Amino acid sequence: MKSITTLLLVCCGTLIAFGQQLTLQGTLTTDAQSPVPATRISVHGITNTTDQKGQYKLVLGGSFREGERVIIAVEKIGWVINSPLDGEWNLPNIRLQNVQTLKIILVPKGSKSLWSHARIEKHIAKLSDEIARLKEDDDQPRPVDFSFYLREWAEQYGFTPEQVKAAFDEWAKAVEKSDDYRALGLRAFYQKNFPLAAENFVKAAQKDEGQIKSVQEQLDRNILDAYKNRKDAGSSFKNSYQYKEALEQYAFAKLHLAGLTSKDKYWYEQAQIELMIGNATRDMGKGIDGEEGTRLLAKAMDSYQRAFVGFTRQRSLRNWALTQRNFGDALKSLGARMEDNQSAKLFAEAIAAYHNALHVYIRERFPEDWALTHGRLGDALRSQSAIIEDAQSAKLLGEAVAAYQSALLVYTRDRSQNDWAFTQNLLGQALKSLSEKTEGSPSVNLLVEAVTAHRNALQVYTREYLPVAWALTQNDLGNALEAQSAAVEDAQSRKLLAEAVAAHRLALQVETRERSPKSWAIIQRGLGSALLAQGQTIAGEEGANLLAEAVVAYCNALQVRTREQSPRQWAAAQNSLGNALLAQGQRGASAERLRLLAEAVAAYHNALQVRTREQWPRQWAETQDKLCIAFWSQGTRIAGTEGAKLLAEAATACRNALEVRTREQSPQNWAETQSHLGIALSSQGVRIAGSEGVRLLVEAAAAYRNALLVITRDKLPQRWAETQHNLGSALWRQAIFMKGNDRERLFAEAVIAYRNALLVRTPDHLPEKWAETQYGLGETYYFSARWSDAAECFASLLARRQTNEIATFSYSRLSDIYHERLFEYELAFKLHQKRLADFPDNLNALVNFAETHFTTGRFAECERRIAALLANHQIAASTSLALRMIDIANSLAMNQADQVPPKLEAIIRAITDQPENFKFTWTFNGTLHFMGENEKLAAYRDWLKLLFSAAEGKNRDAVLKVLREAKAGFKW
Repeated sequence: MKSITTLLLVCCGTLIAFGQQLTLQGTLTTDAQSPVPATRISVHGITNTTDQKGQYKLVLGGSFREGERVIIAVEKIGWVINSPLDGEWNLPNIRLQNVQTLKIILVPKGSKSLWSHARIEKHIAKLSDEIARLKEDDDQPRPVDFSFYLREWAEQYGFTPEQVKAAFDEWAKAVEKSDDYRALGLRAFYQKNFPLAAENFVKAAQKDEGQIKSVQEQLDRNILDAYKNRKDAGSSFKNSYQYKEALEQYAFAKLHLAGLTSKDKYWYEQAQIELMIGNATRDMGKGIDGEEGTRLLAKAMDSYQRAFVGFTRQRSLRNWALTQRNFGDALKSLGARMEDNQSAKLFAEAIAAYHNALHVYIRERFPEDWALTHGRLGDALRSQSAIIEDAQSAKLLGEAVAAYQSALLVYTRDRSQNDWAFTQNLLGQALKSLSEKTEGSPSVNLLVEAVTAHRNALQVYTREYLPVAWALTQNDLGNALEAQSAAVEDAQSRKLLAEAVAAHRLALQVETRERSPKSWAIIQRGLGSALLAQGQTIAGEEGANLLAEAVVAYCNALQVRTREQSPRQWAAAQNSLGNALLAQGQRGASAERLRLLAEAVAAYHNALQVRTREQWPRQWAETQDKLCIAFWSQGTRIAGTEGAKLLAEAATACRNALEVRTREQSPQNWAETQSHLGIALSSQGVRIAGSEGVRLLVEAAAAYRNALLVITRDKLPQRWAETQHNLGSALWRQAIFMKGNDRERLFAEAVIAYRNALLVRTPDHLPEKWAETQYGLGETYYFSARWSDAAECFASLLARRQTNEIATFSYSRLSDIYHERLFEYELAFKLHQKRLADFPDNLNALVNFAETHFTTGRFAECERRIAALLANHQIAASTSLALRMIDIANSLAMNQADQVPPKLEAIIRAITDQPENFKFTWTFNGTLHFMGENEKLAAYRDWLKLLFSAAEGKNRDAVLKVLREAKAGFKW
């Protein structure tokens, strides 16, 4: 089927030129009906020769115009074409028939049949034109002489001038009593009675004009009837969604209007058909992806602009408003397909068009139109808000919510339940979007309202009554429930996420891939998002399975959302797939984790093939920000140069995002990316160390402080606490590399940051986050040698948990502080005792417990425990040798000096068997302090000091040297 554009061009073109060939055929005969064979016949240089039967055939080209007069020429000496008159013929309407049959009749020159009334009147008419042409305005009056023309005609047709004049005189006498005013006018002109000729010509014209008017009026009536039928046919096709067929009929209807003789009189019909063409073209374009759909939407807008020529506000107020509304629909649909800058302009124009319509659609006079237009206005405001940043976006969304609520003043469930349900669902979508731009309890309230609105819609949209609307609303409900889950406590959050997943799964029972692939893909994305959120809140295998299901859902969506057909949606789905893979990779086993993270990076890179900075800057920045996190996740899990490179790429991706995400235009996104930049730079700084590492940590702290300019405790308490925590980590790590006052200042600033975080991260409200920050604060105290404060932090952690990684590290730190820094031996003893009560086979605790038996004076039990540990082959060599040295001190405390030489010799033999680079990893701070104060060991203090100084040896030989000195110097 031809496109509508082609059809219109062809239809309009027939008014101007054929655009195809016309065949002229027939016979050439004499006036006696005898065929004239072997005679050349031509039309404007196109020639043919008649056959034995006088038949000819001329194929004319496409350059002739309909109605054009052409001259047929016959090459036969002494003969003249009598029919058609002098060979003059008007081209016919090729639309009716492109093969024309024409009989050409020749008569010999001098034949009296040449002087028919038609020929005489033709020549007198030409004579009138010729004389008028020759006569100039300043000519002096003089008699008109026809003799020259009579002689010319006589020569042309084979007569004498006298014969011609006689024929003309005879004609003049014959028409004297005629009622044909034109014939009488020509007669008077021939008789040189020009005033009478003019009078008769005027009367002839008046008579013709009366007939023309009647014919034209009838023609216009016929044209209008044909127009209406074509228009109604088009509307019938449109109502059955056959848009191409509808547009063909509308094109014919428009073509009929072009044939009206009084076009100005029928301005309404001309505007009406443009409006209908615009509506059908818009609706067809909305259903077609890619360039073709965009082109159709642009054509629809052109049609609406032409409709405005007729439907002006002064001439047809209500139709003007209707056209404004439909024009807004086309602008909105086209805006959804364009780049951000173009979209913003088109959405703004759509909003203006809806407001124009609402100047006319007053609720009291046109309640249905008023409500419908408010609904469309809400859609445009919501679309505009999606590409405008923060404060302005929230303002637009607030206006959208107000527009939908206005529509619901008319669309009540009792009066128009389908419109009510439809608008309730749109209201829910707008409320959810507005909640994302709002903070604190107002945001939570908006999400509750959004869920309520979707549930309202589902009171009407049932699976049995309206299954498609029910399914799509279930999908929107799932989206709102997922958003609500992020704003409530853990148990409630998990419940809402389960409901969200269930809603999406219900939708997929109706909107299958076979039935509605686009809707199926949209719902798969919604399901993927809910599963991703659910998987991130659930630990272990169950959470991992949910994340895997999220990946599958996004991959399903990508089966429909191809790059070729829907590049923008494909890129969005790739971005979402990257998010799910990233979440999987951040919790998987090592090898599997790295594979998933690499796939996440690949998905983000896929998205960036479409989401370029030039075309889609906001989306480009969003994906760059996600790419930063993926690179960081990879870099922190890969050692060496490759890991460092990935961390650098993470920082680069964040800086890319910040080229678009500025504080002025997008403060929340800017702050989020600043925070991610800080994370990437911190990891880089710790990895590199040295002066370069310090520089990166300084930049990281600056990035966190930037984020805190926007992320405040009042508006976003949890994110504020997280950023304060990260700032504290960057500061204490930076302090480790510093000296003097700078070191103390940075430690103090880190403490302030951690304490700020703990204002929100409490053990009851956010226990996991509290533990994370409490441990960071403890580490800061530890490295700044604030032992009591550090001990308090680690003790509070162990009081609440014993099983996770933080608990293990806290136990090690608290053990070190009690025994090695504060010399609180009894506290250290009780710490190890408690640890072993929970984990009786923990070797680290068993070793520490044995040492604290010595430093708390429990010498006999210390001996027994050390002997048991030395028999355990799982004990590392360095630890075993450290226990042997403590065992020597313990023997002296028990007055068993005779056991020292063999035990010392055993140590020397064991160390001799160690590799050359052997050295102790054990610190004896607490043990040395105890030995320096215990009276039982007073006699051996100097020797024990020498013995234990062997642990400071840099290698095996250095250790052996000191041990041999100790062996040589031991006396009992």
